[in-house]
Amino acid sequence: RVSHDLKAPIINITSLLGLVKKKISMDDSFMKQTFGFIDDSVKRLQTTIHDLLEVSRIERNLQAEKEEVCINEILEDVKEEFRELIRAQKVTISTDFTEGGSSIFFAKTNLKSILSNLISNAIKYHSPDQNSVIKVSTFLKNEQLCLKIEDNGIGIDLKRHGEGLFKMFSRFHSHVEGSGVGLYIVHKLITESGGTVKIESEPSKGTIFYLHFKISQNAVLCV
Repeated sequence: RVSHDLKAPIINITSLLGLVKKKISMDDSFMKQTFGFIDDSVKRLQTTIHDLLEVSRIERNLQAEKEEVCINEILEDVKEEFRELIRAQKVTISTDFTEGGSSIFFAKTNLKSILSNLISNAIKYHSPDQNSVIKVSTFLKNEQLCLKIEDNGIGIDLKRHGEGLFKMFSRFHSHVEGSGVGLYIVHKLITESGGTVKIESEPSKGTIFYLHFKISQNAVLCV
């Protein structure tokens, strides 16, 4: 509710800033720099409010009804969501469901949130020295289905940031916009359903997420 209440004042501030800019000279380097700082601050606040609303939505949906979901169908939705970004950055996303199958017993909206957050992170934190490659696969381990998401991005220093990895508003890179709730959401959705999240990562060597889910007795093969 607080996040919703904050949205209107932020919109008003943005509108007022636009009016002020029209009334003063932006040729002055000091004024131009100052308004640049203000714009950046407002954008960060908007992002934080948006993410708080997303966290609220996710927590309301923790007990959403589960069903047998085709991972590839959800992944295609996510790829469409980031279609322009994928095209612009020449991102390659490959899949391999031969070992663990391509379906999972999970809430569809929650699985989309998980994939959306991890795929978008993999794209945002890409290596500047090579095109992004993201691999999505499954395998079975200890009577659990593991969804593996691997990228060749800039990676995370787990020795430095490992303890705060899944905390809300934790950020490990400052050169990309974001408020640091994505991994919190992923971890929350997985662990609340009885699963686990593990990560392997090194700076400049990419990141691998292992998402372990309970196996449904009625799993089916999707294409």
